[in-house]
Amino acid sequence: MFYKKGQIDEAMIIYRKAINLKPDIAAAYWNLGKILEQEGRFYEAFFFQERALEIQPDLVKNTQNNHQDSLFKKWHSQ
Repeated sequence: MFYKKGQIDEAMIIYRKAINLKPDIAAAYWNLGKILEQEGRFYEAFFFQERALEIQPDLVKNTQNNHQDSLFKKWHSQ
């Protein structure tokens, strides 16, 4: 919700809080990674997206099915 309103910092704070409260929520890692990716912070984005896939390996397939694209897919396939 914060991200859609353009409140990037607030969105990152919320995702980080969610991760701290419940570190097994793959979607929180993935979404934080997406925000970081869109902000050009690719190294950090990769870390969070990789962690999301460790928790939920089929997450990329699920996001592809939802027509969400990511540079991560390109990195991961190389």
